[in-house]
Amino acid sequence: MRFRKALTLSFILGMTVLGRPANAQTILGRLLDGEAMQPVPQGFIQLLDTALYQVAATQSDEGGGFVLSAPKAGEYMVRAEAYSYHTIDDGPLNLASGDTVRVEFFILPKPEELDPIVVEAQRTEFQLRTAGFYRRQERGMGQFITQEDIDDIRPHDLPSLLVWGALGVYLRPNAVGVMVPAFPAGRSGTESGTIGWCYPMYFLDGLPFQVDNDEVAFPIHPSEISAVEVYATRGETPAQYRDPRASCGTILLWSRRREGPGP
Repeated sequence: MRFRKALTLSFILGMTVLGRPANAQTILGRLLDGEAMQPVPQGFIQLLDTALYQVAATQSDEGGGFVLSAPKAGEYMVRAEAYSYHTIDDGPLNLASGDTVRVEFFILPKPEELDPIVVEAQRTEFQLRTAGFYRRQERGMGQFITQEDIDDIRPHDLPSLLVWGALGVYLRPNAVGVMVPAFPAGRSGTESGTIGWCYPMYFLDGLPFQVDNDEVAFPIHPSEISAVEVYATRGETPAQYRDPRASCGTILLWSRRREGPGP
């Protein structure tokens, strides 16, 4: 949008220069790369008054050249900027009536920045593939929470992630009254027919762990998780993760940073 605006201003300025009076105040300049010492085309150059309001503007040509005309004699600042370059202000320039001033502006390129997220995403995808995550996801058995889901939910802890990210996961008190994730285990045979509950077995990067009933402490925060697999029953759980200690379902957690692929 800025360059589009600059093109318009440059056209208006050109018309003014062609018909300017003999006592016009003119700046003839070149915009140059301060490292390569090469012209910078399509740079945006502004003429500012002492209150830093724009009074004229133009765009540098293929040779870096530009022309600015001040509306009256006085003191001015010149600002130059271009895509992937640092903006530079210079001045003040004192322009008397009818002055023509020649200037050169040197602007420095910004350092190229690499996006580390792409590298991490590629590494995470490789880890999940070698762990069999995508293969099980294609089969459709169980529920799957991806890193994108986690970033959307933004849970403050693992139980919140599981409750909001998967159907059929509820928070229920454990043996010491702490609310932890649980699966419904069907109705009891009593007259009230109350719902029973069971607590899942957990795996982190392929290694099993259990939540201590005396002090619930999950070994990983949602911000460190790349994906989750939720299996509500032993029948749904992949064979390699059917731990004999599990009373019902299983939850597989995959971290965003791992030393090697899981099983």
